[in-house]
Amino acid sequence: MTKIIDNSKQNLASTLKDEMRHVEELAVASAYFNLEGYRNIREGLKNKPLKLLLGREPSESIKFEEEVIKNLESFDEKFKSDQGDVLSNEVLGNEDDESYFSALHDADEYFKRPEVEIRRVRGRFFHGKAYMGAHPSFSNIISGFATVGSSNFTGGGLAGNRELNMLTTDREGVTELINWFLSLWKEDNSVDFKNEFLQLLENYVTTHSPYEVLAKALYEVYRPQIDEAKTNNLMKTLFPHQVLSTIQASRILSAYNGVIIADSTGLGKTRVGINLTQMAINEGKNPMLIAPKSALDTTWKDEMDKTHVHIDSISSEYLSSHPDQTVRDYSEKDFIIIDEAHYFRSQSSNRYSALRDLMASGGKQIVLLTATPINNSLMDLYALLSLYLRDDAISDISPSLKGYFSMQQKLWINEQPVDMDPILRRFVVRTSRELAKALSKDSLNFPVRKLDSDPRDRYSTKIDYEKIDGHFDAMSFVYYDYAIDKLGDKLKLPDGTPISTSAMSEKKESLKSLVKVVIRINFFKRLESSIHAFRVTMETLKRYVEMSRDYAIKKGYFVPPKMKGDLTEMYDEDEEWNPPRPEEMFSGKFSELLGKCQLEVDEKDEFIKKCNVDIGVIKSILSELPTEDDKLEQTIDRVRAIDLEGSNGVILFTQYAATARYVYDNLKNVVKDNVMLTTGSVCEDRNGHTRDKTTVIKDFMKNGGYIVSTDVLSESQNLQNAQYVVDYDFPWNPVVLIQRAGRIDRIGSIHKEVYLINILPVNGNEEDPKSLSHFLSVMRKLYRRIDLISNVIGIDSTTLGEDASPRDFGIQEAIARNDPRILDVLMEKVEQFTKDPIETLAAIINNKGEKWLQDLPLGIGAYKHSSRNGLFILFRDGRSYYWILKFFDGSRETIKNPNEIINLLLDDNYDNKGDIIDYTELMAQFKDLKSVLRNKIEEEKKIKDIQQGRKTGATKQEREIYEALQKFGSEGMELSAIFNVARAKQTVVASLSKALKEGNLLERAREVLKSYSSPTSDSETSGFDVVTNLRRVCWCLLVDKAKSLRE
Repeated sequence: MTKIIDNSKQNLASTLKDEMRHVEELAVASAYFNLEGYRNIREGLKNKPLKLLLGREPSESIKFEEEVIKNLESFDEKFKSDQGDVLSNEVLGNEDDESYFSALHDADEYFKRPEVEIRRVRGRFFHGKAYMGAHPSFSNIISGFATVGSSNFTGGGLAGNRELNMLTTDREGVTELINWFLSLWKEDNSVDFKNEFLQLLENYVTTHSPYEVLAKALYEVYRPQIDEAKTNNLMKTLFPHQVLSTIQASRILSAYNGVIIADSTGLGKTRVGINLTQMAINEGKNPMLIAPKSALDTTWKDEMDKTHVHIDSISSEYLSSHPDQTVRDYSEKDFIIIDEAHYFRSQSSNRYSALRDLMASGGKQIVLLTATPINNSLMDLYALLSLYLRDDAISDISPSLKGYFSMQQKLWINEQPVDMDPILRRFVVRTSRELAKALSKDSLNFPVRKLDSDPRDRYSTKIDYEKIDGHFDAMSFVYYDYAIDKLGDKLKLPDGTPISTSAMSEKKESLKSLVKVVIRINFFKRLESSIHAFRVTMETLKRYVEMSRDYAIKKGYFVPPKMKGDLTEMYDEDEEWNPPRPEEMFSGKFSELLGKCQLEVDEKDEFIKKCNVDIGVIKSILSELPTEDDKLEQTIDRVRAIDLEGSNGVILFTQYAATARYVYDNLKNVVKDNVMLTTGSVCEDRNGHTRDKTTVIKDFMKNGGYIVSTDVLSESQNLQNAQYVVDYDFPWNPVVLIQRAGRIDRIGSIHKEVYLINILPVNGNEEDPKSLSHFLSVMRKLYRRIDLISNVIGIDSTTLGEDASPRDFGIQEAIARNDPRILDVLMEKVEQFTKDPIETLAAIINNKGEKWLQDLPLGIGAYKHSSRNGLFILFRDGRSYYWILKFFDGSRETIKNPNEIINLLLDDNYDNKGDIIDYTELMAQFKDLKSVLRNKIEEEKKIKDIQQGRKTGATKQEREIYEALQKFGSEGMELSAIFNVARAKQTVVASLSKALKEGNLLERAREVLKSYSSPTSDSETSGFDVVTNLRRVCWCLLVDKAKSLRE
């Protein structure tokens, strides 16, 4: 018998099942296999030996002979991958069908049987599709069947597609086809494929590890960006990580007119900024650049020369000193780049106000470049975002941008979990070194950072800090008290809060104490930096107090320590405090202060008396300062011992200009013409001549040597010619150490290792007044006072700037111990709020390789022991991905923050795998979680549509509530309008629907809707898009370990 089968009137599957009943041995040749093919004929396959020979059809691009030969090797590598794609795509298409996964288990058991053999044709393409069976065996064919044609061993080939096959039961024809098959089966190009085939099935029959599931989730989410970064030919001059940053930043800019680029130090943010500028110029925009002068004259100038992109530029310093002029001169600029944007985190500063005014007119875009958008307060990031975002910019997350940050800041201060991820993912580009290395495929290397352990890095201080603290206790600081009392409308806290606000006025005495503690801490910082810097400060303070006292005696007025601005910002790290001159009060813009500073008779007597006491205390302090300086001598010995060759160099950083000058002068006496100086006000070359900062920096970059500097060099400089950074001061803000190290630890460094030398007091007994431990105990006491007073006043202590109280000095103590782990801890601290989930992917790529990730199939799952039962699924809808984890412990808690989910999956036992998957209960949980997510997405979209003024249609239930409310007169009309906004929340609809049925709708509506504002316009009619195509990418079931053991 011979007949044609094309799956129209009769499909091939049913024909094969009929024929298989009469044979004992089977064989199949096919290009592809999928489970639907097996399901269609599994009744016929049952308990019968099978030989399955697989191949692959050629693609259009490689069907010519020479291309076939050229691609033989890649064909062999891709065969399993292609077959896996067929199966994984089928799994995704049947993800909600429990019977499909039951069939997967059944197929796995069948194909594991020893009498089932599986081979594939290696090398050249195999086109054959044939099905055959013999009775009683292939070696003794008495009867049988054979089918040859176009049908693959797939659901479509056997039943769904229109195919062309011919069936014969003629013994001669059957024998000839079976002999052909057996001949091919025995060829050298036919190789065993059973283990690989079973692995494809077991991808969905047994669990992968939670680590593999997480890796798959991250790779699928970020693969499009990674691929674009590696293949974008329009940015050939950039490293792949810079391309990625540019692409991400461009998308955020388009959506929000601003972006913060917070890539790690040393990754080349300057080049990203220039590339974005070129794109803006191509779009017809008029750009400008604001950056520190030292960066403009070196890094930015060099990069603009290389790329031939010119940007009109002004320095941050010019903006601070000429804010009004800048706003007038550059008002037409509509694309603004800010380098070292963290300098704009203080909303009370001139530069911040000027930049805010510059951004005030609509249509402008801003790019903010900084490795540290969060320095010591989450409000640092808020300050940057509020330059271009409205307060309702995150209305889908929180009604108020500032309110959200304030809430998170309080959580952070109280050491509770903080959720900044939604903000960071939306507005911030974050690329780490780990990711840069992962994208570069070993073409990008950074030097290894090492902590120097030379004993000369530790010195014995001769200062009794507690005794000096006792002297400070005896001082009144009356001039600060009067400044707060009389100039409250002129002076501010660092966050811009005027001291004269009602809240501050009511707690003025506590505020006075707070300011004096902050000033005291600044004194101690200078003392630790150098005896010289502290002496200069105390002598300056003494002259000011004497002058202020004398002026009070002669004129009856007090001269405030500061005329306006931040009262705590008097001892600038780079330059010495210059007290105001009395004549400033009689002329110019400060003349209106004269009346405010007049002293009553009793005030005058008190002021003079307390000034005299303070002058006496200052004299005592100065007389007790040691004349020897072991710190300076040991530091000079240490740096002189470094063997410098070629352009290699040593950068010695200090916070204070007075210390920089002091160290420079003494070091120059020893190394003569090989040391340079840079501070905010003066720069000197190797010969001691005053030079422009750019000249000094370029000399150091070319010729190396020694350079002593304040933090004017700690940012925006490419000094990778140097191998050593010396931190002369105690690391009060450890973030600064990373910024300083970033000057030499950069792309292009010629050194395999770079060294960080921290000059610190010898650690020791806390009872020893001259030990590091005792010094820290004194500082802890002062910081605790800040916390206590801040709580009384009701302000966040971090608004006091970088002097905000640290929780402890654990990081600094670890630095003092030369703990090798501390550099990683510091990087985590720098990136604690800016770490993107892609960084975890980068670590996986660097550990496992991208090929390993590519081979992980879609749809895989894992079991993970946990303290709570729950389920994580990564869903995809088109180009959008959704992370969701739901707990099944009665809490109904769901997590959508990727970083939280990542931490849970990586927490302990993340390598277990190989458990048999039971889809019976899982399928219901899969469907439940998909339903929860779909409802959540629809609700969020509805809220967004309403907030953006789009009209969204009401459901029948919602319209019934709306119409019922309108029947309650004017109050009902008002409530119905509010409900039209609030109906986006399903809980509101459910509550009011229940009330409508129970007859108390009006009362319930008053209660439920009171927190919503009345809309300004009607928002009825029309529909909204519904997400209907959510697909599982991968999943992980969390299993309560204790519960599972009991069971």
